[in-house]
Amino acid sequence: MSISADPLYPVRKTLKTGNRKAAQRSLRVLLRRQPSADAWVLAAQTCASRDEAIYCLRQALALQPQHSLAQRRLLRLEALASTERHTYRPQLPLAPPLSATRTAIGCLFRSRDCLSHRHTRRTLLLLCMLLLSLPLSILTLNLAGLISGPVTAMTELTGGGAPVQEINGKPISEVENAALYVSPSQTRPLLNQDADVIEPGYAHDHTFAASQGTDVAIYVQFLSLAANRVSRNVVVLRPDGTDATPSCDRDAILDGDNGVTFTCTIDADGTWVVRVLGREKESVGAYFIGEQAMN
Repeated sequence: MSISADPLYPVRKTLKTGNRKAAQRSLRVLLRRQPSADAWVLAAQTCASRDEAIYCLRQALALQPQHSLAQRRLLRLEALASTERHTYRPQLPLAPPLSATRTAIGCLFRSRDCLSHRHTRRTLLLLCMLLLSLPLSILTLNLAGLISGPVTAMTELTGGGAPVQEINGKPISEVENAALYVSPSQTRPLLNQDADVIEPGYAHDHTFAASQGTDVAIYVQFLSLAANRVSRNVVVLRPDGTDATPSCDRDAILDGDNGVTFTCTIDADGTWVVRVLGREKESVGAYFIGEQAMN
């Protein structure tokens, strides 16, 4: 179709100038007279809110379910919305410094004056608050990726393996494709949307069944403050264990390297794997993961 015969060409040209209101007026007329998936995708670009854009993209897919651009943009917006809805917001402040805890404990057992009838109840109450808030603070810092240890300790306590520190004598931090060589500490089916916490030296395998010829969209988004090189620590594996990541289209949900999305064309029937590797200062803490067939 020539440019002159394309009814959406003037709208695209208007959008490039930044005049969103004018583009909306033109699209209203076009969508009443000749609704199309391409017109709804353009309408999504003119929306002022994410919810409106999601509505437009769903209208596009209702008209043309195989519209790849609408599928990719809808997946990205819905994943971003899901991430923001589940963002961890601690309701309690972090625990006071450990020195304050030691001071309270020392006072409690060092002097009879501290145990006077007048101060005993208040001192005990303060001590309980300090001791109860400490585990919450550790959990908060662990989810944020600022400290590690709780998940590792639990894994080893329940008979799991120790975290991987090196591969063939080389520190794991220096192995570019380390995710291909670290055996998973856990394997579980991948839901449409799921969440987990990972620590350095561990790998999580998320499995999903797929048929040849299907297009599948996958996203992994970290909430951790310490996640800044996520893309090199997530791989997609075929049923035979080979790396399918290079053949998938790669993108991101947010700015920066704290998450990654893949659009993969399945080339073999069977159970596929999305592997997430925890690497210090790169991909540790809380993360969300999801998978969706696109056709």
